[in-house]
Amino acid sequence: MKKNSPKALSLFLAGFFTIVFTGFIFINSYANALVIHIFNIQGYILTLLEDGINDPQVNRLYLERTEKSINRMINIVEDPEGITKFESRELKLKTEENILKGIKSAV
Repeated sequence: MKKNSPKALSLFLAGFFTIVFTGFIFINSYANALVIHIFNIQGYILTLLEDGINDPQVNRLYLERTEKSINRMINIVEDPEGITKFESRELKLKTEENILKGIKSAV
């Protein structure tokens, strides 16, 4: 296949658009995950502001839910950071012998 042939160009564009589309889906999913937790936190705080803060049971419950959403957001933000470090070889995976390998040899 020639370098500048229509088939080569078609294959290149198909690969390019696949990468772009995959990136778009990733960013869209990532943003959606963050937005869900932001709206949750907003709802919890509004509940507390609308007199929920005066009820000790509601107060504690919604503060705990807020903390849970914040921790999930932190994990969402840290995940791509780890993927980037792994891809740039800054992060090394710890490898261990697979347990199934031992089971297979025992059978």
